[in-house]
Amino acid sequence: MDHQRSKTVLILDHSSFFARPSGVTFNVNIQNPEHNEINNDINLGMKSLWTCVVECVLEYCRILFDIFEDDALVSFLLFS
Repeated sequence: MDHQRSKTVLILDHSSFFARPSGVTFNVNIQNPEHNEINNDINLGMKSLWTCVVECVLEYCRILFDIFEDDALVSFLLFS
C-alpha cells in the first residue's frame, strides 16, 4: 500500500477581535534588578484571545509530531 502524506495548513488571522482578553490569568513574578530579589506578591496577568489561539495551535502541533514524528507536514500562515 502506498504511504500518502497529508499536509495540515493552519491560517491564523490576528483581527481586532483577538486582542480582547480571554479571561485566562497567569502568575507573574517580578524581580527587583537592584536587589536581585523576586517579589513574592501575586501579580496576575491576563492572556489575550490571540495568545490562547497560538498556544492551542502549538499544542496541536506537539500532538501531531508525537503521533506522526517525521511524517507530519504543517504550514502556518499568520496575518496580523
